[in-house]
Amino acid sequence: MSDLALSASGPTTGAVGTPLAYTFTVTNNGPSPATGVTLTQVLPAGINFVSAAASQGTAGVAAGTLTATLGNIAPGGFATVTVTVNPTAAGTLHVLGTVAGANLDPAAANDTAAANIAVAPFPEIIVVGPGSGGGPEVRALDARTGALLRSFLPFGPFWASGISVAHGDLDGDGVPEVIVGAGNGGAPRVIAFDLRTGTVVKDFFAYDPTFRDGVNVAAGDVDGKADIITGAAGAGAAHVKVFGAATGATLASFFAFSATSRDGVNVGSTDVNADGKAELVTGTGAGVQAQVKVFDSLTQKELEVLNAFDIGFIDGVQVG
Repeated sequence: MSDLALSASGPTTGAVGTPLAYTFTVTNNGPSPATGVTLTQVLPAGINFVSAAASQGTAGVAAGTLTATLGNIAPGGFATVTVTVNPTAAGTLHVLGTVAGANLDPAAANDTAAANIAVAPFPEIIVVGPGSGGGPEVRALDARTGALLRSFLPFGPFWASGISVAHGDLDGDGVPEVIVGAGNGGAPRVIAFDLRTGTVVKDFFAYDPTFRDGVNVAAGDVDGKADIITGAAGAGAAHVKVFGAATGATLASFFAFSATSRDGVNVGSTDVNADGKAELVTGTGAGVQAQVKVFDSLTQKELEVLNAFDIGFIDGVQVG
C-alpha cells in the first residue's frame, strides 16, 4: 500500500508567445515503496507543447496526452515532471494532472492536482513600411505604446521602391507574422517574418517574377488560420490571389475588376457575413473610377460593389 500524492506548481501569469513551464511533483507518503508510477496529463487547449523533463524515468506526448513513466518511488521520496509549453491563446490555462501506481492507494483524493495560469494576449501591433522612394526598413510597433518590437530590411539596405505591409497569425501560435510585398519596380516577391525571431517563414513570388510593378499584400483567415492575400500593383492587371499559410497552395486566383485593365488592385479582408472566415476586399488602382468590391474567399462570388468616392475620382482606393 502506497499513498501517492500529486501537486502542481508554476507561474500564476504568462503571455501568448512566451514559453512557460509548470511542474508536477509526485510524493510517496508510504508506507510501502510505490511501483509502476505513472503521471498523465491531457494537454489543455491553447498551447503548443515544447518539452517535458522527468527527474526519473521518461516523459513524452502522444495524441495530445502527456505520459511520464516514473518507475518506483521509495517511501518519503518524490519525482518531478516539468512541462514547457508555448501559450497560443489568451485566457486561463488550466493545468490538470493525475498520478497512479501499481500499489493500492489508500487516499485517492490527492492523486490529482491542478493549477491555473492567467495568460495575457500578445500585444496588438502596427506594421509600417515606406512608400515609393522611401527607405528599406519595415517596422513592427506595439499598438498601445508605440514601442519598436522589431525592424526588418526585407529587400536589402538599398531598396527604395516602396514596401506593402500586413500582418497575420500564419501558424496559429497566437503571435502575428509580418508580411511584406515588394513595391513598384520590384518583382512580385512576398516575404513573411517571424516577429519574435526575425527569421523568414515564407518567401515566394506571387506572380510571374518578370512582372516589375510590385505586389500589394494583406492577410485574412480563409481556411482556419491567417492566409496571405495579394494583388498585382502598379500597371498590373487586377489579379487577386490567396495563398494558404500552411502549404503555400493557391486557394484563390481571380480578377477583381476587368481582366484587361492595367491599373493594379489593392487588397484587404474582413468577415462581412460573420461566418468566421474572411471575405476579400478589393479596391481599384489609380486611373479608373474608385470602386470597392467584396468577394467570397472560397467561391470568389461577388458579394458587394461600392463606389468609394465621388464619380470621377480616379486616383485609386486603398482598402483594409
